[in-house]
Amino acid sequence: MSALKRELIAVFYNVENLFDVYDDPKTSDDAFTPDGLMAWDEERYRQKLQQISKAILGIDQGKAPDFMGFAEIENRQVLEDLLKQDGLSETHYEIVHQESEDTRGIDIAFVYRPDVFKFNEAIWHDINTFSTEKINARNVLQVSGEIGDQVFHFFVNHWSSRRKGKAETEFKRIAAAKTLRHAVDQCADESVQIIMGDFNDEPSDFSITKYLSALEHAQEGTKELVNLSWRYEQHGKGSIEHEGEWYLFDQIMVSLNLRKGTPTGWKVKKMYLEQNEALIFRSRGSSKPNRTYVGIDYKGGFSDHLPVFVRIQER
Repeated sequence: MSALKRELIAVFYNVENLFDVYDDPKTSDDAFTPDGLMAWDEERYRQKLQQISKAILGIDQGKAPDFMGFAEIENRQVLEDLLKQDGLSETHYEIVHQESEDTRGIDIAFVYRPDVFKFNEAIWHDINTFSTEKINARNVLQVSGEIGDQVFHFFVNHWSSRRKGKAETEFKRIAAAKTLRHAVDQCADESVQIIMGDFNDEPSDFSITKYLSALEHAQEGTKELVNLSWRYEQHGKGSIEHEGEWYLFDQIMVSLNLRKGTPTGWKVKKMYLEQNEALIFRSRGSSKPNRTYVGIDYKGGFSDHLPVFVRIQER
């Protein structure tokens, strides 16, 4: 058996409305201000930062992850404030971020350790390329670089929600899936891809299986992706709860060469759904994520999503 040289952790976390306390006149963020509906003040903001940091550090026994993808951050500044928290500030992360066209002003971002990952480029893929209707949502982020001799492509996603109905909004997620599929197809065969995000669809939905070609088992000789999330859906586990049902919207997928093991020695075996008890609220036999708010009632929790992560192992 070959010895393990290194193990790197890559996390995705939808942090649910990580807003600063200031009104941005360009977006609909009025509720998250001191005088707004949520009474979002400096104390609550600082508590939110501490809670998210605590959730992240709980993934690997207090060790800061090597890579993190985020959804629902308002801007770069809130991410910088998060990375200043105890346990994260010592890592000196680099940030990849861009303001999105989301009407509420929520963005995605990627952070990485520059001592681990040699950054080459970031590409923001416009999901409107594959849509006949204008979609004001997050583009697909691709971050490319190298770990040792291996080229890695990380893709961060936050696809459109089902708020107006699953069927009524499906075209938006299909447009995002087509965009991501096209971006993955441009990657060199010897490179590896790690796709993470809040897809607002589950592993078995058409946007994932048909349009993205992310499956439980990928076929050799194709660019099908291995969806490491599949086993959780099969066992009825999820990353977000709605009306008593858990849904697995937060997923991580990888290229087949990374699942089987690359010639350079890198391998990812499975995705983990972080289920730390502090992140879950239990009452009367039911459970749901321990949220910051329930409606407009402040609870001081973490997020309405659970984080997911993979261990990237070098042998």
